[in-house]
Amino acid sequence: MDDDYYQDDEIGEELAAEVAEDEPAAEFPLKPMIVYSKAGNEIVESKDLSSLYPSSSITENEDVKSDVTFVYYMGIEGTGHHYVNGLQRSAPSTKAINDKMFKLITRLGRALFNWVDKEHGLWTLPCAKHLPKDDPSSDKVENPYKKVIGLMKEIEETWKRENDTPTPIHIPLNCGRGEELLSYPAHTGECRALQYADIDLLYAACDEAGVKCKSVVMVRDAYEVIRSTVDHRHFTAKQRQIKLLTTMLDVMHTQVFANPDRLMTVYNYGDAEPNFVLGKILGYTEDEFKEVFQNSFDASKAEISEDEKREIIPNVLSPYIDVMVRSTERLKILCDHILKQQV
Repeated sequence: MDDDYYQDDEIGEELAAEVAEDEPAAEFPLKPMIVYSKAGNEIVESKDLSSLYPSSSITENEDVKSDVTFVYYMGIEGTGHHYVNGLQRSAPSTKAINDKMFKLITRLGRALFNWVDKEHGLWTLPCAKHLPKDDPSSDKVENPYKKVIGLMKEIEETWKRENDTPTPIHIPLNCGRGEELLSYPAHTGECRALQYADIDLLYAACDEAGVKCKSVVMVRDAYEVIRSTVDHRHFTAKQRQIKLLTTMLDVMHTQVFANPDRLMTVYNYGDAEPNFVLGKILGYTEDEFKEVFQNSFDASKAEISEDEKREIIPNVLSPYIDVMVRSTERLKILCDHILKQQV
């Protein structure tokens, strides 16, 4: 058997050599599109990220003209979803949405994440035990991708009908009046590691629906995140949470990198200064949001001491939290770089 194996291996090498002679060598870029410093705290070289995916369906269609912009808040667990949810509930943008619109938005949220019937949610389908029925002859839409597209169109058309003059509105896909918080990952369970937003799927659906979709990235000090999600809320063991959230940060980094034109702002939970882009999304003027922020900001979240860090993370996990810190910083730096390019 061993002789046959090596004989097949030699044949494989000969075939590979023949293919290499017949086909021209593939051309790959010699330099990456973005280069971080050795310390990982700055970008030392980059190219225009908006030109990375010129023919991709997930690149925002600039021809889309709509007063409705769907907004998804991207953030790992513990980065302020509950806080933003509180802001959303009393925001002018939320008050402008009537009950009919609210019901449609709630249905859209369930079409994205459906915890009861996972096969009926665009982002929960990978965790489903069986696939939904997809009968083209049926009037009932079972395909979650098509359902998301249909609901987005219906929401935009409903908003147009109910506003005689053009009225811009930002509609949250999570963290809103009735939507799920939907962090990276979302919820618990055996499929926890796959329960996060597939942003490419979302943007593809948005483009097919002919609507505008954007994202807000949410970040927070890594130690604060672990204290919030493990020490306070006991989601899972620290070693698992650090590894999983580091992976989620890297997933978010890739998603933002692939869709630079969709990024609206970065909200740093713990930043002592108000984010006025976030305030605008919520429908506030700068003066209004400054007052709202001052009345809701918890100064204790602004900084964390070295002694507190040592209490949160045992020494054996220090190298792991260091990686999570670096992943957080890379994501922040990338977002800041993209936003500067947008100006």
